[in-house]
Amino acid sequence: MFAVCVVFSKSEVLVKVCGPHPENTLFLVHEVFETLIAESFNGVHYDFFVPCIDCIKAVSIYRFYFYVDLISNVVFSSLLILI
Repeated sequence: MFAVCVVFSKSEVLVKVCGPHPENTLFLVHEVFETLIAESFNGVHYDFFVPCIDCIKAVSIYRFYFYVDLISNVVFSSLLILI
């Protein structure tokens, strides 16, 4: 299991995770980023997006990204469809 972080600009970082249960590794990286930002920068906003799995499988250059809070709400409410 591993994570690769690529810095695209001063405000954008891409994190790729591989291995069994990559969502756990991604959540860990997310928690580290969120904690570092909260402790180091007052008033900085942090957004976390996850790409559409169908877009990845289709090798689409135009990928849709879901806001992680939307995914969390769907998982916790046991909804089967994400619109």
